Amino acid sequence: MARDASGNWIGYGPGDSSAEVTKIERRMLAAFPANSHAKALGVKEDEQYTDETAAAVKELAKFINNDPDLLARMAGGMRLARAEDLGIADLAFRRAIGAFVPPDAAIPPTLRGRYPIQGVWADSRAFLNPPEAHSFEKATDQFRDEFIRLYRAMAGTPIWLIGYSMGGVSVCKSLNALPSDWRQFVAGVTTFGDPACRPKAPCSATMTGRESRKRRNRNGFATATGPTV
Repeated sequence: MARDASGNWIGYGPGDSSAEVTKIERRMLAAFPANSHAKALGVKEDEQYTDETAAAVKELAKFINNDPDLLARMAGGMRLARAEDLGIADLAFRRAIGAFVPPDAAIPPTLRGRYPIQGVWADSRAFLNPPEAHSFEKATDQFRDEFIRLYRAMAGTPIWLIGYSMGGVSVCKSLNALPSDWRQFVAGVTTFGDPACRPKAPCSATMTGRESRKRRNRNGFATATGPTV
């Protein structure tokens, strides 16, 4: 693990192996592929922090640091120095890219939202690509898998899923993939702008979990506004 001159741990660097490294690589590959160049640099989603991982960290940190608005929004205006200069994923960088989400206990009560919001990230560059490239189906599958991964750690917490456009299809797939014992915790679903909406049908709706469990289209699949549960 990377340490400063005094021997204090400052973050993850080449040679480290940890489940936390997987989160860093996943975020760069799925949420920031264009600005981290993670795929082109050869980053793989595993527990190994390689030289390639460090190179992608430098690229992404440089991009964030060079955009004042982005830096203010993602890192509170504080330059991600260790990440850009050394390729070290310290806590500031991990927080900025969403690889580290602090538990509620670490958030002052005055700053906690009444309803926590959890974003689900995946590569959504699916349109106008050739068949062998990243596709709409692959992208919505990735969103589904990431949702299941995130919810697994909080299973039992009531949730209300919201999806726009591609997110509407992703919400449908996510709900269809929920284990049966988790489905009772779906409080409701909101989708809008769904590209799979039938002609002349309303493409936005909000339903409670009870209503959404009853809604199916004639093909037997969940509609854009409700899951098959």
